[in-house]
Amino acid sequence: IKLFLPKADPKDVEANVSTDREQGKGEAKVVLIVEPDNKLRNTAVKVLRKQGYKVMEARNAADALDRLDGMQRLDLLIANVDLQDGMNGQELAQEVCRQRTRTRLLFISGDPQKGAPGEGLPAADVERLASPYSAEVLVRRVHEILNRPSDGAAT
Repeated sequence: IKLFLPKADPKDVEANVSTDREQGKGEAKVVLIVEPDNKLRNTAVKVLRKQGYKVMEARNAADALDRLDGMQRLDLLIANVDLQDGMNGQELAQEVCRQRTRTRLLFISGDPQKGAPGEGLPAADVERLASPYSAEVLVRRVHEILNRPSDGAAT
């Protein structure tokens, strides 16, 4: 079988691929992924790094909070709602929002009812992504969330 496709113009390809660098600063947006499943976490990290994001990872809430202490900035927290080991995804998000008030949130859950903004979470900055999801959907959602207008840079 032979498949013939038209040659792509590199300018068109580059126009459709975003690395989400901040304008003027050239600094990658910082994402923290908290996912207990090693395979899912590793795949998400790999996909987002390929898109130019600076990605940190954690397998549970305690690990995420330890990593947060050493981070100068955090633009987006992606957390599985069903974290265990003492703190679920929403409780983690509440703590992250307490420390980093402008961090945006993306909850991942296999149950569409889970991940709704809870007490102490800014409803406008909380998004949900149903699992399972494709790499393309993850990239698109992260891009949409991080490129939504805000009142300032995340801290």
